[in-house]
Amino acid sequence: MSFFQAIQFQYKADDDVRSFLRGFSEVAAFEESSDFYYYSQLAGQPAFKFDCEFVNGGLFTTREGEYFMFLGYFLEALTKCFGAIEIGPEGACF
Repeated sequence: MSFFQAIQFQYKADDDVRSFLRGFSEVAAFEESSDFYYYSQLAGQPAFKFDCEFVNGGLFTTREGEYFMFLGYFLEALTKCFGAIEIGPEGACF
């Protein structure tokens, strides 16, 4: 089963968000394609997929598998870098 959420936050420059999204190589396998960022488990970890689309105002995410540890790390890092975030359900608009 796949889960979808919108994450909204304030940032000054798109490059700040893109650099942030590229910074998880120590905790997840990573691929990038235009405005899409794909994360999955490293060797020996439980299987998960965590995908982000960078949009004006924040991120749209989809997740499946055993993503909870990565999600916690991701949200903690996101709030540390950008401050308050707002998480909305599927269909949330910015």
